[in-house]
Amino acid sequence: MAEAEKELAQVSANTSWVGAEKLHITMRFLGEVSEVLVPQIEEAINLTTQTHQSFPLEVCGLGAFPNSKRARVLWAGLSTGKTEALTLFTTLEKELEKVGFARETRPFSGHITLGRVRYPKHNVELERKLAESADIIFGGEPAERLVLFKSTLKPRGSIYDELYSAKLSLGAQSS
Repeated sequence: MAEAEKELAQVSANTSWVGAEKLHITMRFLGEVSEVLVPQIEEAINLTTQTHQSFPLEVCGLGAFPNSKRARVLWAGLSTGKTEALTLFTTLEKELEKVGFARETRPFSGHITLGRVRYPKHNVELERKLAESADIIFGGEPAERLVLFKSTLKPRGSIYDELYSAKLSLGAQSS
C-alpha cells in the first residue's frame, strides 16, 4: 500500500497522506468525546470483542469517497473479511448506543484510508489511476483486536494515540 500511496501522490499533489505506520480500518469514528466516557467506551469494546473471534483480512483495490470523480478520501478496500468486519461493526454500534452514541447513519464500508484530498475537484489522472488499481491485491493479515484511538488533526495529517485495545474473542486488555 505504501507503493500505491507513492503512485497516487504523483497524480494527487494536494493530498494529506496517512503513512504506512498509521494505516488502520476505522470501525467507528466517535468525534469529540468527553474523557468521562472513555471507561464506558472501553467496556463497549470489551463486550464486543468477547463475542467475536479474530478473522483474516485481505486488502484489495483502491477507491475514493464519495467517488473517483470528486475524491475526498482515497482508500484501499477489503475483499476477505468484509462480512466479519460488518458483523463486528454492528455489535460495536449496539454497545456504543448503550453508552449514548447515536447510530451511524451511513452504511459501514470496510476500508483503509490512505489519504485525504485537501481541495477535491475532478482529477482525470487520479480517476484513471484508481480505475487501474481497482483489483490490485495488497495482501492481508488477521484482524486480532479493536483499538480506541485518540485522533488529533494536524496540518500534515492526523496523529493517532492508542488509548485502549482489546483482543477479539479474548476480551483481554492489551494496553
